[in-house]
Amino acid sequence: MKKFVTTGLSTLALLGCLSISTTAIAGGNDISLVGLGRPAQSSLDDPAVERFRRLSSELAITLSPNLSETGRTRGMSGFGFGLITSYTNINEAGKYWQGQPGTPVLAGPLEDKSVPSYFFTPTLYASKGLPFSSQIGASLTLLSGSQMSVLNGNFKFALHESYFRKLPTLSAQIAINRLLGATDIDLVSGSLDLIASYAFGISGMTRWDIFVGGGQQFAHVNSLVLDETPFSVDDATNDQRGGTNGSLYTFPTLEWKDNVVLRVMGGLKVHVAMFEIVYGFRLSQIKWSGRSIPTHSLKFGFDL
Repeated sequence: MKKFVTTGLSTLALLGCLSISTTAIAGGNDISLVGLGRPAQSSLDDPAVERFRRLSSELAITLSPNLSETGRTRGMSGFGFGLITSYTNINEAGKYWQGQPGTPVLAGPLEDKSVPSYFFTPTLYASKGLPFSSQIGASLTLLSGSQMSVLNGNFKFALHESYFRKLPTLSAQIAINRLLGATDIDLVSGSLDLIASYAFGISGMTRWDIFVGGGQQFAHVNSLVLDETPFSVDDATNDQRGGTNGSLYTFPTLEWKDNVVLRVMGGLKVHVAMFEIVYGFRLSQIKWSGRSIPTHSLKFGFDL
């Protein structure tokens, strides 16, 4: 068993290093909010503010790790860890991703790269079982091609966990995500999901779990101070701090209620000995705009 664990840790370390190196190389997916244009007012109806709202909603969905799997917890002595690879489709044709002429939102177009149609987000995760059918976990998600990452903390509590064998397992999971490494945007998101799953064995060697769930995600978003003319000026006081006539500005704060996302998820988990493989699908609908964003995930992990 020690050999298997050592091999597994080495494999995950290699995959993690590859993911991190992929993220650190480019910066083509780093975000510049100046490309959204300058808002004329703080209203959500302002065109620039609306672009900011749309971008932050899709970014929050993309960087929210797809941790949902089964309604089961790991048990009081259980521990698990692994790697999740996720692909999230975005509306790459939207003006909030394309940016303004000469000032793109993403850094890639400055190097003649097109806006991607999806984002790749590798996630390293770990979780520990607790008493009373509960579980705590943490993860680190990286946005490939950028310096941005998200630190996640989550808690799961089983409402029904095999008390009646023929009934599905049901649990509730809450999570909080904190954006790191962004230069223009400050984002915190949270989610609450209900997950139901049903397990069955095959040949006494593997356990298969089918799971479905649904919930909501919320995001609180601020822009950092943006500079419309990021170069030296003769009169810094009047130019940089001249109110509406100066070059410094911010977008209005988007409160939790302004970024509500409804989501459903489902998938299949295969458990063999200490190894687990999970395919997950999540469909997130931005409540205020009605746009749906799909995410596909594949998890490789260990359940010890």
